[in-house]
Amino acid sequence: MLLNKLSYVFVLAGVLIVSNIHTVAIANSQNQQESTGNTVQLQSDEDNLRGELGGGPNDYNLSFNLPDPFDSKTTIRFAVPSKEAVSINVYNNNWQVVRTLVSGVVDKGYYKIEWDGKDDQGAQVADGIYYYRLKAENFDNVGKMFFLAD
Repeated sequence: MLLNKLSYVFVLAGVLIVSNIHTVAIANSQNQQESTGNTVQLQSDEDNLRGELGGGPNDYNLSFNLPDPFDSKTTIRFAVPSKEAVSINVYNNNWQVVRTLVSGVVDKGYYKIEWDGKDDQGAQVADGIYYYRLKAENFDNVGKMFFLAD
């Protein structure tokens, strides 16, 4: 597991904004064994104003992926109200797992993760409808997305 912290500063409408991004590179054991280098980056979504103003989420949330439809990558945002084990998997129309994006313990917070339209072995998936599922101790929700290959 790889963990980096990046701070950035910018000015927006005359207001100085300082924010941090914590990046965690997660690779499942199958990818590590095959040495495909097929990793996914889970980022803390600290630029989310709800998180900055409210001190973090008080409930679970799984947002729509953007863009949708997509042809190269899409971003999925989600919120977790406490430190706990979560998983986000991508499924095909037969409800077979195509890609595991998150599998592990995350802290309370807002997160975003990108899916590049590839399966766990690093192969490009076919055009079509895919589903993403956030599963946690007290939450289980599914979103639908449309992938259009280049």
